[in-house]
Amino acid sequence: MTINRLHREQTGLVGKIAVVWLLIGALFLLAAFDGIAIASTTYRVEDLAGNAAAVAALSYKANGKAGDACDAAIAYVTEHDKEARVPTDGCAIEPDTGVATVTVRKVAGTIAAQRFSFTRDYTQIEATQAASPPL
Repeated sequence: MTINRLHREQTGLVGKIAVVWLLIGALFLLAAFDGIAIASTTYRVEDLAGNAAAVAALSYKANGKAGDACDAAIAYVTEHDKEARVPTDGCAIEPDTGVATVTVRKVAGTIAAQRFSFTRDYTQIEATQAASPPL
């Protein structure tokens, strides 16, 4: 094998390797973005659920009506995040103790994870928090 023939067989090899590494880097960045979006949405939903439960517990202590307390929690969630939802059975008040439990759901805004069936479940964020009424 001559040197010229060896060089002809390797023509474009560096370019191909660069393209492969660029694709790997792009996939890594995409996965990182989706992971950060899921993590920040999880934090946001946990925070919303906790604050909504506190609002519901305070409202229940003030007027003693569970329906009004749940309406206050739903209004809080809607006011602070238009995309987050409290499911129909997502608010409960214990009449004896006044402890409010609120569940909040939201879909994380990802680029790729919500489009694939095997990763879609990771983008459906749900958090349940409970709060006692203030003393």
